[in-house]
Amino acid sequence: MAYDYDKNTGSISNKRTIIKIAKEDGFPDGMTIDSEGMLWIANWDGWQVTRWNPATGEKIVAIKLPVAK
Repeated sequence: MAYDYDKNTGSISNKRTIIKIAKEDGFPDGMTIDSEGMLWIANWDGWQVTRWNPATGEKIVAIKLPVAK
């Protein structure tokens, strides 16, 4: 989910879905933002780590791993 944030009041608004992950790709677990502002997600039971553009919801890369979790 994404929200607009008002730094003056601390309020959030405009809740919306930015990223949808297919069931076969696992479930989002740990996340971090890199130095370019892109979102990295560890995919539990997905055998991968993925990088996303949080502004557009575009999956940039999926790095397959030899472990499910």
